[in-house]
Amino acid sequence: MKTFLKAVLLVGLVSLVGCAEMGGKPSAAENDWAKFMMAGFNFGWGKTKDNISFEWKFILQVKITDIRQIKIYDITESSETLLINDESVKLKSGNWLGSTPSEEIEKKSNHWIYSDADIKKKFKAILIDSKGQTRELIQRTNHPAKERRLMLMTLG
Repeated sequence: MKTFLKAVLLVGLVSLVGCAEMGGKPSAAENDWAKFMMAGFNFGWGKTKDNISFEWKFILQVKITDIRQIKIYDITESSETLLINDESVKLKSGNWLGSTPSEEIEKKSNHWIYSDADIKKKFKAILIDSKGQTRELIQRTNHPAKERRLMLMTLG
């Protein structure tokens, strides 16, 4: 049952916080090398009943084949936070899938996921090819409180 519900949450995640133009959400950032297909999060049961497990998820549609490194930063605040540094890029059907390590969050914490406000985030992807050339994408996301609460309710 847990596996099934986590799969349902992930499917919900893609439709709720992916990079889509519908519903007033930011459109997908794109350049000549790549396009953001998803910049969102996933959460599920934690190791104890008082915690949830949280991770960022990203999908980039990569348009060139010689990408050797992809970095993803959270640039919402004034300082950049490196989330992912993939130095051995593997593409699956032209897509790169990246995620942060899962972290445990206390259900009673002040983590933004429990906030009553809509949360806007900004991510930067840096792609580096085999010649050392780089391209950058900036992706904005919106994480409505109503949708997060609905997802959290499924965890109990």
